Amino acid sequence: MNIEENKMTELVYKGREVEELCHTKWPDCVIEDASDFVHIDRFQIKINTSLKEFWRFAFEKGFLWMCLGFRIEINTPREKRHASSNLFIDELIAESKSRKEKHKNENSYPIPV
Repeated sequence: MNIEENKMTELVYKGREVEELCHTKWPDCVIEDASDFVHIDRFQIKINTSLKEFWRFAFEKGFLWMCLGFRIEINTPREKRHASSNLFIDELIAESKSRKEKHKNENSYPIPV
């Protein structure tokens, strides 16, 4: 998956507050309810931006681990992922570990490592 392309679709397992965050950042995004009897508060988002930019935003806002595409990508063997994806995931993991270490005594940072 090339995360640099400027058109993306992602399935997010988070509620209304995340939809509003996305609409504020990308007013022209298309958000569709993707909830069913098993998965509630799930939506699909389509934006004319890169997955890299969207995942960075999700990371900063604390809902990256609720993005299905990212979860699939991070669980794909490294040698099968696009090079840009590997580099980006490495950066996010390093930054997440750094933030976790910085906030370890506060027990307040929401990004799992």
